[in-house]
Amino acid sequence: RRTCERRPDLFAAFRAENDEDRRLIEELRKQEGRPRITKELACRPAKEEDLPVILSIVDEARAFLKEKRIDQWQGAYPEERDFLRDMLRGECHVVLHGDEITAVFTVSSAHEPEYDDIRDGKWTPDLEACVLHRCAVRARWAGTGMSDRMLRFAEKCSLENGRRCLRTDSQPLRDFTLTQL
Repeated sequence: RRTCERRPDLFAAFRAENDEDRRLIEELRKQEGRPRITKELACRPAKEEDLPVILSIVDEARAFLKEKRIDQWQGAYPEERDFLRDMLRGECHVVLHGDEITAVFTVSSAHEPEYDDIRDGKWTPDLEACVLHRCAVRARWAGTGMSDRMLRFAEKCSLENGRRCLRTDSQPLRDFTLTQL
């Protein structure tokens, strides 16, 4: 990566000789088009005027999940009214890189009865927790570490609500491989 950035002439002359080199070159080329976190990120409560960007991020997430054959978010949910309700409660947040909204998430401290009877998995029932909902990163920021930063902000919101536990749930992932870059 450093050679690619500082000596593009050497990088252009490099010829991959094995599968490991080819994978590295492919990953570096993917990263060329990605933005970089060059500013301190900020997190703030979402505002109604953020809705067009939030809904655009949701549409991008929907498309990604559909491409991976994951049925989560393939219907009307989440929709504008879900985010408006979250905003009224002060639970919806956006992550900003400068003035650009890069991610959205909701952290709720309200009791959610649907989590009282967990059948697949286990949550500690005696530990008060916040629940992370409706989180997504803008597609152009995928692979940049933005989702990790978003989760750190969600943890902070949970702590600010006096909860040392942040829970989340998801649909089961079938035929989907997560890759750490």
